[in-house]
Amino acid sequence: MFKDLLGAASRTQVTTVSHIVAGHATIDSNRCEGASFVGSNFEANNQSLASLIANVMPMVLAERPNFKLHVIGDVGTAIPDYPFVVKHGRVKVVAHALARAPVLANYIVKGTGIKIKMLDAMGMGLACVSTALGADGLSDAFADGVCVTDDDRQFADELIALFDNAARRAALGRAGLEAVARWNTLQRSSLQSAIDPAS
Repeated sequence: MFKDLLGAASRTQVTTVSHIVAGHATIDSNRCEGASFVGSNFEANNQSLASLIANVMPMVLAERPNFKLHVIGDVGTAIPDYPFVVKHGRVKVVAHALARAPVLANYIVKGTGIKIKMLDAMGMGLACVSTALGADGLSDAFADGVCVTDDDRQFADELIALFDNAARRAALGRAGLEAVARWNTLQRSSLQSAIDPAS
């Protein structure tokens, strides 16, 4: 859009710099109580969490009654209490809460832009299951470690498979870490080109 506004004759460089994932300690995914949903209390997150609970969790619980959905952040205040939901509220260290359920359920049905929570989860070595909207802005070149589906049955099956299989969780987590490393390289390169166009 900015390139179009400037016009084809402009010599001004337009560069996009997205979120740079901070270095986090990787999470040990051997222990798994279920999956995690992360978010603050605002409409898009509230609607997404409610949809995950209504559309996907009944299928998961029908096959794995001991599966827990860990809800991290104030988004948990927007839903009633359920026996399968563990509400963490605001936490000082997100990684500590994610460690109990090291699979990100990035079930996003509303919102715009890159989902920083997914990039950060990948940067901690978590396997991620996401809707297409949840993965919006993450091209195939950086989507390793993320299972993307808009089919609720497939979403549930992915959560169950990752709940059952520590080796698969670890493999997807490693792939996500490698993807985030490539992502960060691109963002830092873009930032450098904006700071010093001659570099």
